[in-house]
Amino acid sequence: MLPCLLILFFTLSACAAEKTGANVTSILYTVETITLPPNLQSREIYTLTPESVTLKREGKSDTTQVYEGEWIFTAESDLLRDLFTLAAQKECKDYVSEDSGSMRVGAPLESIKVMYGSGDSCEITFDPGTTIKGAEGLLDGIHAIVDNLQPAAAATME
Repeated sequence: MLPCLLILFFTLSACAAEKTGANVTSILYTVETITLPPNLQSREIYTLTPESVTLKREGKSDTTQVYEGEWIFTAESDLLRDLFTLAAQKECKDYVSEDSGSMRVGAPLESIKVMYGSGDSCEITFDPGTTIKGAEGLLDGIHAIVDNLQPAAAATME
């Protein structure tokens, strides 16, 4: 009887481990300026994969003065691995929106969208004046990657 219980226990443990270790395929990080004049407002979308980061920047008006385009970067593999590991360990319900009580003037609108191999996604929006409890590590990890991007070899050739 004891061997049967041990087998059942290890089988259930393996299932639980798979559920919390979701297959994260990409992470989209979007930054939108909202307090500048319309011709200077922009939207930057960083698409992070386990191998690289792509930045797409676009203006938000027809008369934009924003330098638009799409660029591919390399990022430190340790930072990417740590970020994807962290994202795989949390479920969407683990992120809780809280009013911070103060709104930073001029703060951009930030959002993170975690994409899973199953096709599901989890979107987290950081409105100015709002904090997301449980997402601090995810946001810090993204900022560390974005702050240390290097142009990919192909992107530097013209």
